[in-house]
Amino acid sequence: MVLAAPCAETAAWLNETTACRVVPVRRDCAEATALAGAEAAPRLRARLEPVASACRRARELVTEACGRWNVPELAGPASLVLTELVGNVVRHAGTPMHVTLTLRRPYLRVAVMDGSPVDARAVSSHDPRAEGGRGLMLVRELTQRWGSTPVGAGKVVWAMLPAN
Repeated sequence: MVLAAPCAETAAWLNETTACRVVPVRRDCAEATALAGAEAAPRLRARLEPVASACRRARELVTEACGRWNVPELAGPASLVLTELVGNVVRHAGTPMHVTLTLRRPYLRVAVMDGSPVDARAVSSHDPRAEGGRGLMLVRELTQRWGSTPVGAGKVVWAMLPAN
C-alpha cells in the first residue's frame, strides 16, 4: 500500500507520526506507481483452518519467512506473537484465517484475519492463578505496537516487531 498525493495538511501530519514508517507516502500518483514495484515488501501468506495444528504451522511460517528474509533473530519473538494470534482465532473465533507476514523495515508485521467481528483486546485485570488470558499481554510486551482492525464481517489482528 502506498499513499499518493496527500493534501499539505495530511502530509505534514504524516511526517510527524510513525505512520510513514509503515505506509510509504509519495508526492503524486505517478511517483507512487513508479516506486511501488521497487518498494514491494517481502510477504508470505497462508490460509489456516481453526484447528490446534494451526499454531504449529504458524511457527513454521515464521521460521521460513525469517530465514528467507535473513532476519533469523526475529523468528523467536515473531513465532510467539503469531502463535498467540492464531491460538486466539482457534479458541475464540473458530473461523478459517489468513496469516500474513510482511517485512518492511524497520518492522516485521504479522497479521491474522478471521471471520469474527469481536474486537481483540488485552485483559487489563486478570486473576494471576487463571490458566489463560495472558496472550495479548504477551503480544503487547513483545511488539512495538499491535491492534485490531475491522475488515468485512471479521477483523485483522496485527502486530509490528522491530526489524532493524
